[in-house]
Amino acid sequence: MSDQESLINSEQEAKDEVGEVAERPEWLPEKFFKDGNPDYEGLAKSYTEAETYIGKKKEDLTTEIKTQLEEETLKAVPETYVLPEIPDTYETETPLMDGWKTYCKDNKLSQEAFDKGIDLFIQSQPQVDIDGEKKKLGENANQRIEAVSLWVNKNFDEGQRPMLEMMCSTSQGVEAVEKIMGMLQNSMSQTTDNFIAGKTKEDLQEMMKDRRYWHAPSRDETYIRQIDSAFEKLYK
Repeated sequence: MSDQESLINSEQEAKDEVGEVAERPEWLPEKFFKDGNPDYEGLAKSYTEAETYIGKKKEDLTTEIKTQLEEETLKAVPETYVLPEIPDTYETETPLMDGWKTYCKDNKLSQEAFDKGIDLFIQSQPQVDIDGEKKKLGENANQRIEAVSLWVNKNFDEGQRPMLEMMCSTSQGVEAVEKIMGMLQNSMSQTTDNFIAGKTKEDLQEMMKDRRYWHAPSRDETYIRQIDSAFEKLYK
């Protein structure tokens, strides 16, 4: 005899002993007691459904749960991530920021997770006292910073600039870049001196016929400056 049949028989015996059941037995759930009588049909149906559910394959249950979790996760992924409040000293339009957005989207991360990543990055960066650093550079701090910034923008591409700009947020960084600029200028001057040594006006005019001097797509700024400097020294 099955457990279900045994349960129903026990209930029937209890009913036979006391006649019509006036009160719900303690062992019978309230939802299976209607109008003063046990709902045997509902009880049997519920028991059968429970057996069916328990009898499902483990793989089916795992897949069902996984699907539900994925659906809940997708609900938390925004169409577009909104940047949290960020200090003005940080540049937001960078390859690093674009990469973080892509990573979050590919891994189905929520807006909250995106914000936490931004916050961790900011907290990991050294805090710079901009006004204090300017004072260290002296009265012409703004001019020095502007000169360094122009030089960086002219000589480095967009992928390289953020690192140099971060470096130049301190007085020591600005001074370091100024030193590099000075070294390159001295090197260029020496190269120019060697370049023009013994050159005549005719030599320089002949060199101006080179495509590197006059042809826009082929222009070589170093080559042009050397010739121009050579002319200046010839007519001093």
